[in-house]
This record gives sequence, C-alpha cells and structure tokens, in this order.
Amino acid sequence: MLYSQPMPDVHNASLTVEFDLSQHGISISRIRDVSAQRDYLPSPSPFFKYAVNNGTAFTSDSGVSANVEAENPDGSVLSIIARSNDNTVGFRLRATLPWDSSVALFALTAVNLTQTSMFLRVVLPCIQGVRTPGEPANMMGMIPSEAGTVVPLSTAHPWHIPPNPLGMPFFADLGLPNARNNMELVSIFDAAIGGGVFFCDVDGELDNEVAPLQFTLSPLTVTGFWIGTIPPGASVQLPQLAIGVHPDGDWHRAIDYYTSVHRPRWTFPNTPAWFRETGATYTPSGWGAGGIHLSLPPSAWTTRIGTFENLAILHAEAQALGTNVLYLVDWYEGSPDPYANKGDYIPRTDNGLGGAVAFAAGIDNVHRNGGRVLLYVEPFIIFKNSSIAQRIGQAWGGRRFDGKLWGLDVQDLYPDYACNYEMVSCHIPWQDYVVSVAQRLVGEYHADGIMLDSYAWQMNRLMMVGQDPSSGQFSSYDYAQGVLWLVHRVRAAVQAINPEAVVIGETTAGPVARYWDGGFNADLGFFNIWLDPKAGAPWRGTERLMASPVRYGIPEVRIFGNGWDLNGLHQFYAAGHGLALCANVPGPPGQSFMFDHADHIRRLVEIRTTYGDALIHGTQINQPRSNNAAVVAYQYLGSRSRVIVAVNIEDFDTTANISLDTPDPGGRWINLLPHKSLSPSLYTKDGMLELTLSTSTGEGSILVLLHSDFDPGRLPKAVERP
Repeated sequence: MLYSQPMPDVHNASLTVEFDLSQHGISISRIRDVSAQRDYLPSPSPFFKYAVNNGTAFTSDSGVSANVEAENPDGSVLSIIARSNDNTVGFRLRATLPWDSSVALFALTAVNLTQTSMFLRVVLPCIQGVRTPGEPANMMGMIPSEAGTVVPLSTAHPWHIPPNPLGMPFFADLGLPNARNNMELVSIFDAAIGGGVFFCDVDGELDNEVAPLQFTLSPLTVTGFWIGTIPPGASVQLPQLAIGVHPDGDWHRAIDYYTSVHRPRWTFPNTPAWFRETGATYTPSGWGAGGIHLSLPPSAWTTRIGTFENLAILHAEAQALGTNVLYLVDWYEGSPDPYANKGDYIPRTDNGLGGAVAFAAGIDNVHRNGGRVLLYVEPFIIFKNSSIAQRIGQAWGGRRFDGKLWGLDVQDLYPDYACNYEMVSCHIPWQDYVVSVAQRLVGEYHADGIMLDSYAWQMNRLMMVGQDPSSGQFSSYDYAQGVLWLVHRVRAAVQAINPEAVVIGETTAGPVARYWDGGFNADLGFFNIWLDPKAGAPWRGTERLMASPVRYGIPEVRIFGNGWDLNGLHQFYAAGHGLALCANVPGPPGQSFMFDHADHIRRLVEIRTTYGDALIHGTQINQPRSNNAAVVAYQYLGSRSRVIVAVNIEDFDTTANISLDTPDPGGRWINLLPHKSLSPSLYTKDGMLELTLSTSTGEGSILVLLHSDFDPGRLPKAVERP
C-alpha cells in the first residue's frame, strides 16, 4: 500500500540521509554525520537525473511523481517508487543502512513502461551544493582519476583550481566520461578539522560485466554517470551508490571503504620481474610517446644513432638516468612524418636506419648490454594513407550511427585525429590485426613489450562498423569490453612467444590496469587540472600533486609519469610512482632538465629500485601532516625498509615540521640524497621531523629519508653510514 511522508529517511547513530517528497518529486534534503553533528548538504538537491532516448533531461525533484513504498521504523530501510511525468519510465529507489554502519547504500531500479526498447541515461548521484561545515578554504575534494587527484574546492583557498570538473573528461554527446577513473569515488573533506562525506560505486566492475557509475566532481555538483538500453517492459538495476561519512580523517577513509567492497573482485596480471622492479622508463624523445611525454619537448633521435644497429647508444642514454628500459616510438616507416603513419609498423629504412634486419640486430645489441626494448603501437587510430588504411579503413573504420566516419567525416575532442580512421576495439578482425602486429614485433624483432597508445583514454566510445545501422552497432559497454579483451589478447599472444614480454599503455587508469602491466600518466602535463582552460597550448601552469589515492589504495597499479620541470618530476616521484624519462641530451634552456640533472635523477631511480620493497611494492601508510602547506610528505613501509619522501612544491626555500602520524620508531632517518644544504641524518622528536628543503627549482627540493633500522649491506655506497 502506498502512502505519503514528506521527510522519509534512513538513519542510525552515525548517519542520517533524508529525502523530501513533499513536492511530489525526490529531493535529497540532508546528509548528516550524527556522531560529529555535521551537516553536509545545506539545502535540498535533486538526487538523480535521467533522459530517455536522448530526449530532455529531467531531475528527480521535478521530473517524477514519487511515494514512499516502505520505511522501517528503525531507519534501516527505505523504499520509494516513482514514475516519470510522461509515464514512460518508472523508478524504485531502495536505501539500506545497517545499525552499525556509517555508509548507506542506494539501489535505483529503472523500469521501461513502454512497448519499445529504451535508451536511458542516468546521473546518480546528481547532488548539488555539498559542503563541509568548516571554513570554506579548508574544503577539499578527491576523485582518483589518474595518479591524483586531491584539490581545494573553494575559491577561498589560495591554491584553488580553475572551474574544471575533476575526473576523466566528459563527452556530452555520449553521456559518459571518455575514460575511466582509477576508482569511481568522490570524497569531500575538511583539511583542518578532519571529517567528511564520500560517494562511490559499490557493484560496478566492467571486467565482471557490470558497468559502474562513473564520477566527476565540481565545486557545485557530485555526479555519477550511467547509460544502458532497457527492453520493452523490462527493468534494470543500476550499480549501488554508497554515501558515507567519517567524523575524522580525510580521503583515506573513502578509499578504505571503496577497496573493501571492490578488491575481493580484483585480480592483477603476473608482471615479469624485470618490469615489476624497474624504477623508470626512457624514450629518446618526448612529444608523441603518450602520457606526460606529450608535454615534453621532442628530440631528433635518429640522427644520434645513424643505423638501428646502434640502438645501444640510446640505451646508454637510458642507463645514464638509471634505467635499462628503452621505449621507442617513431621507429616505423612513414613519409614525411613516421610518427603520423600509424597502422603498418614496418621498421624504417630512411636515412640509413636499415629496416627490419638492422632493427632486430639493434634490439639484440641492447639485450646484450642488459637492456629491454618496448615498442609503440597505436590501437585506436590508423593514418588514412597507411597501407592498412587503404585496405580496410572504409570497411572497419568506426562510424557514428548515421554512417559518418569518426576522424575523417566527423571530429570529436581530438582534432589531431582528423586524418585517421578511429578503430572499433570490439571488432574482432581489427583485434586480430593488432594481435598480429604485436606478435611480429616480439617474434621477429625481439621486442620485450608493446606500448598501446591512447587506449585507456578511449574506454566509452559509441560506434558502429560499416554503413548499415542494422548490423555492427556497438554500445559504450561493448566498446569498453572490447578494449579489455584486445589488451588481454595482445598480452597473451606476446607472452606465448616470450613469457617475459609485457604490455603497457596510455593511461593506466580504470579496469585496464588489471589487464596490462603498467602505463604512462598525463598528470602535470596536458591533463593538468591546475591549468587555466583559457590558457591553451603549450600546456603550462602550476604543478601540484598533493596526494596519490591510487598509490595508497591500489599499489598494484604501475604508473610512470613526470612533470615538465624538475619539481614536477620530484612531486611524481614522491607520490610513489615510476618515472617516465626522455631526451637525455642537451637542449634549449628550460627544455633539458633531465639532461641537466641526470646524476640526480639517476640517484632517485637507484633509490627507488634499491628500496623497492617500500617505494615500489610497499604500503603508502600515510601522508605525515605538515605544518607548511608547501611541503608534502609520504611514508612508505616495505618488508625491509621504511622510507619518507618529502617535496617542496613552492618556488622558495622553506622548512617544515611533519608528524609521522604513526608510532615513532625512534632512531635516525638517513638522507639518501646528500646535498650541501641538507643534513645527512635527522632524528624524530615526539614523532616529529624538522625538514629543510630548498626552492622547488633545485635538486634540494626533495628529501628521501630511510629509517636507520635496516641492513647496512643494502645501502648504496653514496649513503654509507658516516
């Protein structure tokens, strides 16, 4: 039996989530941390938004008529039923809150009330105006899109970002972000007094065939996106949404909850040890190599070697920066620009490089020197003039459902793809071709791995193959599943030839991290959220990586990144990730920071690998609190080592006191980066460390501190006990 009640809710001693049905629609009117006596929603807001068959979008507070179906007196269960004002779609919202939990779960079921198939877009949640109750300047937001992201949400903070939504870029015509966040999760918290509220997907796992809610966050709205097709008269339940509160702490509490419900469903590839233990990769040139490389200056590498047989020269450049992993990009034929000729992947013969025979010989020479070689492949696009495009572009190229080709006939976010066919990941003949390319590169040229460009940036495309709309249509879900399956097939194929071969890609966010061995990150480069969107290219602006939720929550995700200067490199390193290095050659002022600081960078890479039990594989146990916002610190615990990395993210010399926020282990902390202005060792006092760091433009802007309880035999000679 249906009945009306204006303020139904779920509640217990920790949390109250209240709804208002008095205006017939569904508004969320309160999110209250009961134990801390804090409200996070100053005024009512729509709870969700929907659109049927790409029509008008309606919000739940005005686009439906709703009634309470059932409500437990103890506050543990609430059920609301509703239908759209035009009677095309019905909804059932079921909320549950156990008596001992501070997290409420919301299951939304959509019902197709028509006699035809329905395409439904839902934004759940679509909550406007979430606020922390403290000072506005202390309100912070987190959404783990790549290596970050934790940022101030209020313009009252001196470091507030431009009004860019956090999370992966959103495609309005698709109704989804273009890529996947590392975790579909939003946290809003108070940086001064602690405590906050979070929103996350509970059930969605693409590799378990459940499309998740996909989140973005702006200072105004928390949004989670979902799309699907519902047969006539049928219903579908969206993934559950969790809303939780915590009276103290910060975004770590949200990550802990998210991983507790998702991690049991996760598996990760068994990455070969040589790549698992590496601290950095090296490519001879920046620019088109993916991730942060796109924001780094190019360098003509072919003139440095003469012939492919001399690839060992480039490997020596890599070794000078501390890594044996050489990554080659524009190694394939193409005129006038080899990089642009994506699709064929035949070793170059121009300028005496020597073609396939010399290429294989050069890779073997790198192997003899102890190196490994990764080769670039682009699975998303093929150049219109490539041989493969001439053969299959028109037949296999991805099209809109009106028959127009993406890339050639229609452009999207990527105008650089205008001369390319955009390929459909789930089209099996295309998968077969990409697999055959990878097999050739590993089998004939002896490459140690494949880098699949673009792919995790292209997880939600909507395409068809061929011009007949009655066949070959693929949904966003199909496309995303196709990316995962293609990556799986490529990795299985190359490891059947060489069990030590790896597959990496751009970027390694989202479920694809559970299919390949790592990837290149774009934080602090073209995906720099601190950048004013009006500034345009080149992508320059303040760089601040204040935290890394993915390193804390999913250390199995293997990320390589950098910045466009030394401090960006320092910030990325401090956050616990590998380095994506390039162009270790002289260059114009401001464009050769890796060459200018090669010895320092090599030392960083050596430290990362020597103490890989903590820095690569260990737990990021916390971020020690700092009394200086310019100093960000991380504490890592491994099976044999305990390490603190602190970095100055401002452009002036500074000091800071950091609190370990863990039991004080006593003893010394040894500075692994000797520098004339820095103490060789420090001691904790009441769990505090006093740090001095030089300007962010210098090598002394980073400290790597090793706790003295270690085996001295494992110390590199440069930091032996004094």
